[in-house]
Amino acid sequence: THLVNTLALIKKWNIGLVIGRQVWQIGAELVAHVPNSLPSLVADRGVELRLEPSTDSPLICRFPIGLMVRGFTAEASAEHWGLHIAPGAPARSFLIWPLWGWVDEWCLLPLQVRSSEEQQALVGERMVAISKLFAIMGHVRSTFTGADSASACGVSAEVLRTEIKNTGVEKQLGSGPCRVVNGSFLVKKGSHTWSMHSFVAFEDGSIADITADQFDIVP
Repeated sequence: THLVNTLALIKKWNIGLVIGRQVWQIGAELVAHVPNSLPSLVADRGVELRLEPSTDSPLICRFPIGLMVRGFTAEASAEHWGLHIAPGAPARSFLIWPLWGWVDEWCLLPLQVRSSEEQQALVGERMVAISKLFAIMGHVRSTFTGADSASACGVSAEVLRTEIKNTGVEKQLGSGPCRVVNGSFLVKKGSHTWSMHSFVAFEDGSIADITADQFDIVP
């Protein structure tokens, strides 16, 4: 299965990152400042990361099964954000790595490992690389592209490709070299109207796209 990543609606992020820094080091710094955060594995059929605690909040992205994430238990998340959880309501956890957002707690499998070496040994190098890729995509979208991705696909894709290469994630993913594709797509199924769009593609056909939300509700 090809890895197809799309991030959208990153409107409230104010992480203050600087392009060029290694985003997983930034993640380590974040974790160091919030020592009560817990590592977990994405379980079941994957996780939908949302902007707000409510289940109908805008969708940011979907995490694949087996991805390492880090965040807080639903109880700790509710206490920190002052949320009232109604009886019978789904428990929601706040994640800080590889992206910030809210997920259903039942989709997460808590882990006992703490060190990065133990975590990598558990999930494997590729899943660690995918986690880094999500972080890089969020990093570029929030610090370079911004909330409005209209007409920004070309330059955003170029910056994303550069970050993927410079951080070594391209090699770690094992999906082959990445490049910017300046292509087009049908605006609507069955129509004859084509629109230009740029994104990052890997040799195996996998796609990393951080500006697709300018055309449609994604992911």
